[in-house]
Amino acid sequence: MPAITIAIAGIALGIAAMLISVAIVVGFKQNVSNKVNGFASDIEVLNIHSLQLPEAYPISIPQNLQEKISNLENVLHIQRVSQKNGVIKTHENFSSVTLRGLDENYDTNFLKQHIVEGKLPTLSSDSSSNEILISKQIAQRHSIKLGDKIYAYFFSESIKTRRFNVVGIYETHLKQFDANFAITDRYTVNKLNNWNKNQFSQLDIKIRDKDILEDTQYEVGKIIIAQPDLSTLNSREHYPQIYSWLDMLDLNVWVILILMLGVAVFTMISGILIIILERTQTIGILTALGASETQLKNVFIQLSLKIMLKGIIIGNIIGGALILLCKSNIISLDPETYYLNKVPAILTIEHWLVVNIATMCIIMATLLIPTHIISKIQPTKAIKFD
Repeated sequence: MPAITIAIAGIALGIAAMLISVAIVVGFKQNVSNKVNGFASDIEVLNIHSLQLPEAYPISIPQNLQEKISNLENVLHIQRVSQKNGVIKTHENFSSVTLRGLDENYDTNFLKQHIVEGKLPTLSSDSSSNEILISKQIAQRHSIKLGDKIYAYFFSESIKTRRFNVVGIYETHLKQFDANFAITDRYTVNKLNNWNKNQFSQLDIKIRDKDILEDTQYEVGKIIIAQPDLSTLNSREHYPQIYSWLDMLDLNVWVILILMLGVAVFTMISGILIIILERTQTIGILTALGASETQLKNVFIQLSLKIMLKGIIIGNIIGGALILLCKSNIISLDPETYYLNKVPAILTIEHWLVVNIATMCIIMATLLIPTHIISKIQPTKAIKFD
């Protein structure tokens, strides 16, 4: 029957669209957030003057306070970072760069995952390696290849020059990072800043549970409150433009969910109404023979349940296939716009249950509308209905 087929197709389309929309948005948010927090950190402790001026100001946090921060329940790891602004110059071109100095205690898992050529520099707070990791964007801009020697210039009271050996090239597709940052050891950056070993630009804090980010930031703030020049900054505050874009995706997915749920409900109601109209004579005859209104409604509710379940099953199969297609990295994106080169898709059990259960509940609630028409059908007129 065409009405039943259309109703099943409408529900299947709605379920598939909702599942793939939720999966892509969750995938986008998780992947982009992981990139931001992987390169930077969930929480930063830094000099308050560094929030207002481009040059990094040194901080020195006593070891006992660092241990207190590290021992907080939600803190996974802390690491010290030193930074220095400078200029990379080749024969053809030059550009500004922020040199990030890391030491042996830095968690390098994220950087290793995004190295496209070569390796990480030797990271230390005690000795200089003269090695540097640059982004693919910087390498292409200056025609730099792995193993090349490059010169960087740094300005303070005088111009300081350093020659680095390019040992690695990374790519995160986050232009805020790729266009600006190069990685070397913390010893070198501290020397450029005229800082001692115990000084650094910021303390990066990785946390376990992102849902209590602000609570953890507050706890860190209480530990460092005795040092008035220190301040905390979380990833959302540091990169608001990225997180604002991610928040807009939530609005988009809600629009899609409402539209697709509307399609599923509309086709279901339309299908049942058509079936009731086609069976008006049958309803009249059954009523005349003594069938109660409840019995007739139960017949159509059972039919509706079969239609709904078929549509949901087919929709889950289609949605699951589309999600697997996205996971296979076949569909490409422009990383300049989307920060990712492939469409991500992550569907958790919780989201899957919410989409399916909410759809079933809403459809079942709206079935009261067409089945209510049964009570309005008069047997004498229905039997004559053609």
